[in-house]
Amino acid sequence: MTLFTTVALSAAIMAVTNVQTLIIGGGPAGVHMGYRLQERGQSTEIWEMTDQLGGKAGMQYEKDGITMNVGSYFFTKRLQRGLQGA
Repeated sequence: MTLFTTVALSAAIMAVTNVQTLIIGGGPAGVHMGYRLQERGQSTEIWEMTDQLGGKAGMQYEKDGITMNVGSYFFTKRLQRGLQGA
């Protein structure tokens, strides 16, 4: 998709939704930006392809009421040293 196509598509979507700002993706960055823009008075809509916000930081709720984090993880050198007891 070219930049022109993306801009034209964005303009068409925003005309249909009647919002000032359309955010594609309900991960942490999208949700945060939507919140901040609404604080400043902008009409904002977030589109997420799944039925739950959070992106890769999402949560899964088990039957027994236990919440399990199913988000992404990363390890830094500092954390690796901590795990090794250094």
